[in-house]
Amino acid sequence: MAGYSIIADISQYIGSLLRQHLCPMYIANEEMIKLISPVDKDADYQLGIFCMIYKVQIWVIWKVG
Repeated sequence: MAGYSIIADISQYIGSLLRQHLCPMYIANEEMIKLISPVDKDADYQLGIFCMIYKVQIWVIWKVG
């Protein structure tokens, strides 16, 4: 399982890039950008990042409202 740590590293890196470029102009608080699970529909975030392990995909979910 140690080989999957690259997915966590990539997720953290993408999160830091989004925080660097979107805060504070588009998202007021850096803590509103989070790594999420697809079942986290009621989580407290404004922008969620979800990385799939089995497929090489990265989803960025912008929560409106």
